[in-house]
Amino acid sequence: QPHKFEAHSAACCGVAWSAVNHHLLVSAAADGSIVFYDTTRLAVVRTLCSDQSFTSLAFAPDGLHLACGAADGSACIFDLRSSDDSPLWSTRAHDGP
Repeated sequence: QPHKFEAHSAACCGVAWSAVNHHLLVSAAADGSIVFYDTTRLAVVRTLCSDQSFTSLAFAPDGLHLACGAADGSACIFDLRSSDDSPLWSTRAHDGP
């Protein structure tokens, strides 16, 4: 039976499966949240919060980093080994939406 996760307060704009942990799904949303789900336990296991409105995301092949794009044209990389919500790296990639 399908399960519906409802962790975002705004539109979900991207989802990705971890290439390393096949039970780990991540979603990014316009509300600035990045939510990690354990699809075996059907539970949220981590949430990153930001002031960005995310539009896309992708796991690095090693599963240790997450790249995200935002509506304001910025791109950032999160180190998933860190407990900090701040990106490891960010840059302005494009002008505006």
